[in-house]
Amino acid sequence: MKTLIYQVRCLTNMHVGSGDTAYNIIDNEIEKDPVLNNTAVINPSGVKGAVKAYFSARVKDGQMLNYIFGNETGTNEDIEKGQKKTVPGNYKFMGATLMARPFRVSDGKVSYVLTTTAEIINYQLNLFKMLGVDKITGNSLSGLYMPEKAGGIMICGTEINGVEGRKVRPFENPRLENLLKKLIGPRFAVVDRETWEEQDYPVIARNHLNEQGISENLWYEEVVPHESIFYFAVLAEEDYQEKFKNKMESIIQFGANASVGYGYAKVHCIAESGENGNE
Repeated sequence: MKTLIYQVRCLTNMHVGSGDTAYNIIDNEIEKDPVLNNTAVINPSGVKGAVKAYFSARVKDGQMLNYIFGNETGTNEDIEKGQKKTVPGNYKFMGATLMARPFRVSDGKVSYVLTTTAEIINYQLNLFKMLGVDKITGNSLSGLYMPEKAGGIMICGTEINGVEGRKVRPFENPRLENLLKKLIGPRFAVVDRETWEEQDYPVIARNHLNEQGISENLWYEEVVPHESIFYFAVLAEEDYQEKFKNKMESIIQFGANASVGYGYAKVHCIAESGENGNE
């Protein structure tokens, strides 16, 4: 079995709902990690469901689909009685965790910078290593760690002097900087936990019109903004692995509201383990 690490770069706003009833101004909130505060996630079933829908529309090999994603079996009578059997897939899909999202540049020559925290960086690095991934695009993960310092914003990139109204200082860890440029991009910021938790996700007003064009329902929906980056892992068996990897290098839709352009993301395999979990 091989671990495949996938980057999800949002091309449009994304809404993966929490499913909870909200009693504040936001009717539909996004799913967030219960440990990493204010960090968006796509739960494992959401990742698998999106990938399965994408494959089902493009792959005609039913045996391959059943092997990767699993299937339901039983006679028509069994199905009518609700007694169909579920056969699990051989590929295992883990949830996607937000790595970075745009913050407003308040003083500089660009409008935004992709932003993360030391806590998220360390979480992702530890997860990669535990899944047997020792390198990312040639950068070794051995010994890499981001100290969590209170206060301040560290920036990698030029022409940025302030983020969300706060002054910045240079990012001063060359080895980790090289890796984060691969994981996030050539320009990024690392903020403290308090600053991260203070920044709300965008909220968009949605409206439903009846056949006469009259508004019947107005609601507010939280979204993950476009340009945000997630990472998730797939534990892939040898069978169909190359076909799976080739097909995954594409644009896949995650979450709700596909008809209005939400959730479209570029998916790319950025690293993989060896057959036995070693690079």
